[in-house]
Amino acid sequence: MPAIPQFCSQCGRASPGPIFVGTGSKVIIRNATLESLCPFCGGPAFVLEGSYTNLVAGVVSAIREGASKANLLELRDIAVSVRKGQTTPREAKAESAAINPALGAIWSGLGAPQAVLLVGILTIILTFYYGQSGSEEAARQTLLGEKSLQVQERILKELQKAVPPVPSGDANSGRAPDSAAVLPPKSIRGPSTGKSNRKERRKQAALKRRSGTVVELP
Repeated sequence: MPAIPQFCSQCGRASPGPIFVGTGSKVIIRNATLESLCPFCGGPAFVLEGSYTNLVAGVVSAIREGASKANLLELRDIAVSVRKGQTTPREAKAESAAINPALGAIWSGLGAPQAVLLVGILTIILTFYYGQSGSEEAARQTLLGEKSLQVQERILKELQKAVPPVPSGDANSGRAPDSAAVLPPKSIRGPSTGKSNRKERRKQAALKRRSGTVVELP
């Protein structure tokens, strides 16, 4: 039963949140602020409002039903567009279903906050399964051959190490970052500056040199 990730408003990294969702279950967070400390930098980390299903299980199910690597790449592009506020979840569901009906089902009940998580899950699957296998079919068989909990734990582990996307704006530019639509109001978030973003990127680069592959999220 995987934890719903929380996202740090200071360093942008994901970590396990205090709420868990099992396969086939749904958790709805509404009109609530769930805050705890980020285990990486000690800043405030939040579980975003919205409806949560087991997204890993949904993506794996779509792969089992025939979704290809190209389909997953297109789904990630759609999720990035939702994260940036350029596409609504309803539009994303229709666009995804047009690519492959199994992909459309992933968006059922999801909102913009979960697009952040979906981008991370897809990036890690594409990197660690498809990117490290000799062929697409070999990657598919490896992924489907592993136990569901094993896949979920690996993805969450890699998600915690992933480098978050650099916001398109900062506190000095007068422009809101891409994540403004999915993070809590600025009044309850720590300050964010271009300098702190650069510092975090340098820290992640050092981590990559020490621990091998570290995924950079789009």
